[in-house]
Amino acid sequence: MGIDTLILIKEKDLKDLIEDFETFYFLAQISHWRWYHFEQVFELDQETPITSKELLKQIASLNKQIKNKHIWIDILDTYDLIFQPDTKPIPKGRISISEAYYKATRILLDNIKQLITAIKQEL
Repeated sequence: MGIDTLILIKEKDLKDLIEDFETFYFLAQISHWRWYHFEQVFELDQETPITSKELLKQIASLNKQIKNKHIWIDILDTYDLIFQPDTKPIPKGRISISEAYYKATRILLDNIKQLITAIKQEL
């Protein structure tokens, strides 16, 4: 396989991120990136974790187009995140966004009948 990108959020901030579902989904998709791709996009030359504030500074220093740059800037300015290769241990008090997304999806699928019933009642 390969080394994936882990995106970590503080436990206390997870609820706010999930309520901002578009951002939660965006970050869940980014967490499927290979670490080397993440490094290439943001021109990083390290396998060490990088915080959202550090990544924001890195983006500001780049002289190139970054897809969804305005979304990245908003997210990095709003959330205290850590981006790191999945080979590094998860710091205490942090939760993997990909794991949170997987669990949220699992709960949704386990309760799909209730969801469909609720949607039909609204029609």
